[in-house]
Amino acid sequence: MAKKDVLFPNGTRILELGSGAGFLGILCARLAQNTDIYLTDLEGSVLDRLRETVELNRLKDAIHVHVAPLDWTDATKDLLKNVNATLILAADTVYDPELVGPLAQTIRAALIGDGGSERLFGTTTPVPTALVASTVRNPDAYFMFGHAIKHARLKI
Repeated sequence: MAKKDVLFPNGTRILELGSGAGFLGILCARLAQNTDIYLTDLEGSVLDRLRETVELNRLKDAIHVHVAPLDWTDATKDLLKNVNATLILAADTVYDPELVGPLAQTIRAALIGDGGSERLFGTTTPVPTALVASTVRNPDAYFMFGHAIKHARLKI
């Protein structure tokens, strides 16, 4: 289907931050069958549920679907360098004022990948993109996220 190619052109590598139960990532896996998809969340019960969701949707053995732990407060974020995502997704992740700064820095690190700042500001094509969908569950966190994005030298 041509529309899938528009959403997920060849070479697309999707990274979902804070996948939770995995709804968005599973939808992407179904639509973009030849795309590498990385679903991430904190190690523990949330990641266990995410693995179950992947298994229940018969994607456990899919070569292109990966479930991995990712702590936004971890300064190294080696996973982000290795994934080299072209599309970073985050849905309903802006709610805790203590996490908005680390979330913004994680988005920046994911956008840069292993290509350094040139990946964002140089001639690399396609330029990686981050899409963050959020409702205002906590006005303070939402306000602080805008500042954290600017502090991370990203644009909304």
